[in-house]
Amino acid sequence: MHPFSFVILVGTDHHAFQRAVDWADRRAASRPEDKIFIQYGRSAAPATADGAAFLSPAEMREAVAGADVVITHGGPGTISDARSGGHRPIVFPRDPALGEHVDDHQQRFAAWCDRRGLVRFAKTTDDLDAMVAALPSSGTREERTDHSASAEAIAAVGALLDAPLPRRAVSPGAIPVLVLSGDQADVAAAAAATAALAGVVTLGAVGSVPRDGLSRNWTCGCGRPFGDCGWWQALGRDAFGGWHDPSVARLREPLEPRRGFALRRSLDRIEALDRSAAYYSLYDAARRLTGAALLVDTTPGVAEMLSHDHRIDVRALHFGDPAPHSLRRRLPVVSTDIADFQDRPLRPLGELFGAPLVAALRESGAGEGSHLGHSGDVRLRRH
Repeated sequence: MHPFSFVILVGTDHHAFQRAVDWADRRAASRPEDKIFIQYGRSAAPATADGAAFLSPAEMREAVAGADVVITHGGPGTISDARSGGHRPIVFPRDPALGEHVDDHQQRFAAWCDRRGLVRFAKTTDDLDAMVAALPSSGTREERTDHSASAEAIAAVGALLDAPLPRRAVSPGAIPVLVLSGDQADVAAAAAATAALAGVVTLGAVGSVPRDGLSRNWTCGCGRPFGDCGWWQALGRDAFGGWHDPSVARLREPLEPRRGFALRRSLDRIEALDRSAAYYSLYDAARRLTGAALLVDTTPGVAEMLSHDHRIDVRALHFGDPAPHSLRRRLPVVSTDIADFQDRPLRPLGELFGAPLVAALRESGAGEGSHLGHSGDVRLRRH
């Protein structure tokens, strides 16, 4: 086989793509006559192949221009760069089942491009081996004059795949829940801001209640330890018949991060609904106890899980880095700056939930829970 110079590009996603790095190392070890370079992102650095974690746009264009074979992950931008550089690349998309991405949009996009002859689609490392073995002496280079048109088509379809899904349907009377996500310092500051709003009950991280409340007996916003707080004890009785109930164990921080919350398979959806049922019981009891127009949860990663339960009208307010693709596709999300939110908190709430809820907050005295002598801030804090 003719020796090739390879450039392998895995993009900038925060998930590792170790399969691509391992393949590059195996190829470099078994074919020393080949020149292997991999841009490996957040994965572990290669042991045998050459590589760099990231490339500037100019460095990427130079690498693609000098390569015989270009292999990319399934990102539309990376594929478009390879096409613009004169290649019909081999696309080796990330697999959400292996924790390499949040969902399967790279696989779907690679298949779309493959059907149109724009790329070669390798779903597995065996496919990758077979495609490389079958390459002509020109590698993945091809003679054509429509590089820019192909790049535009790829970018357009990529944008379509990244677009949010239509707003999901919720049941009549669904409980409005605002999830705060993103930078944790900003989330804490935003939680304090929501706790000051009439009509809002800020629960804090509901997924941490079994640990921080039951096990550690942390202090409620009222100043009393969890075990002595009348509000939290009434909530446990109303929601579960008492905090001793086994279903309380489902109030833990959601599905393992390695699974990326893709929740595509039926078993994942069943687990999400099973877990969200405990959250619904707590939210329903909290709303009945306080008359709150809006509940606020800061549990990391909970929004996507809750989005599978149509009894919960969940929306997210995101701080810091751009909101994850998976979050934007599952539910309404507004990204904002913490200073802006603290200055005008009702504006993003209006964007998310609409004018009727904002009007209810302005008119409401709910969230005071006067029969329990409690404010709307029930977040648990370390002593």
